[in-house]
Amino acid sequence: MNHVDESITAAMRDRATGPVHVEELLGSARSRGQRRRTVQRTLAAAGVGAAILAVLGAVAVLPLGGGGSGADGNAPAGVAGPPGSGTAAATPYDGVRPPAATGAPALGQGGRPGQDHNFHLDVTEAKPQNISWRSGPTWEYINTETAAGHFIASIGDSEASLDLARAADGSELYGTPTIRHPTVDGKPATYATSGLPGEARWAYLRWQPIPGVWAQVLTSFASDPGKNIDTDEAGIIEMARLLRFDRVYRCAVNFTLGWTPPGTAVASCGFNGGPGPSSRVYLTTGAARYSIFVYPAAASAAKPVQPNAEYAGTAMELREGRVRRIAGDWEVMLDPQVPLADNDALRLAAGVQPVEAPYPAGWPGVPLH
Repeated sequence: MNHVDESITAAMRDRATGPVHVEELLGSARSRGQRRRTVQRTLAAAGVGAAILAVLGAVAVLPLGGGGSGADGNAPAGVAGPPGSGTAAATPYDGVRPPAATGAPALGQGGRPGQDHNFHLDVTEAKPQNISWRSGPTWEYINTETAAGHFIASIGDSEASLDLARAADGSELYGTPTIRHPTVDGKPATYATSGLPGEARWAYLRWQPIPGVWAQVLTSFASDPGKNIDTDEAGIIEMARLLRFDRVYRCAVNFTLGWTPPGTAVASCGFNGGPGPSSRVYLTTGAARYSIFVYPAAASAAKPVQPNAEYAGTAMELREGRVRRIAGDWEVMLDPQVPLADNDALRLAAGVQPVEAPYPAGWPGVPLH
């Protein structure tokens, strides 16, 4: 697997017309499999092909740690590399991190969570199996799979900001948790866990690693008679100790915006690491909320673009506010939570262009800044 694409969970949430309350949905879904998928969909990992199909409605839920689009969980062979690199990336980017944000202050040195949509979170593993970042105004999170397990780690300038990060990553917690108060590297923490006997469990650990910065690790544990609340606590503390807070990366974006409606602002920015990295920008225009991302067209081959609209000669597919179009080897998607007016959505999507630069270091920064 080479992507932990938060677009899966974000797109699932974006398709809803209001808040999603898992505890209510589970009222009539009592089977073990249904409950287990509810916990695990938050932490689903996928190759870019599976991620895009999830956005398009072809995939509903992926299991924890489950599948990429190739047999080994990676993107399918022949997926295009960056523009100008040829049909396929013969030597894909072999790191997993975004570019450094030169001159930006780290946490504890004047930096704060979400500042300039930079990323201040990382893990100590040189090459985790997959990792992605997302940064909002006062919060950030990473979604990663490491030797210690698969988890979402977030930071914020307050506990309320951690809750905003959890809402953004799509996590839904259910049940009445058991609360404990361990320590993480000598700092007091809150450990919460919940689950049903014989079924999967979720857990989170929350503490302040740096004055003025709150952190949280969220994970799920599969049903295992050899595991219990004590082993879960030890496991999540091990995950927490993998985090590092001394890096600052910028959200490099693999496309440019030729036009945006008046009043458009960036709500958050995401970057998916690994071979063939990509990015996603979340925008607001008045009441409209939507995201833009660009990915290899081969990733959505199972559900190809079917043009039914156009803007200024650019053919596009428009369905329920979502716009898709082909741009060379790439596909552009405008994915709505609260849709734009159709003409604005088409005009915006027509102006999105993949970048012609070495990636990701040569990618531009967050648009509209």
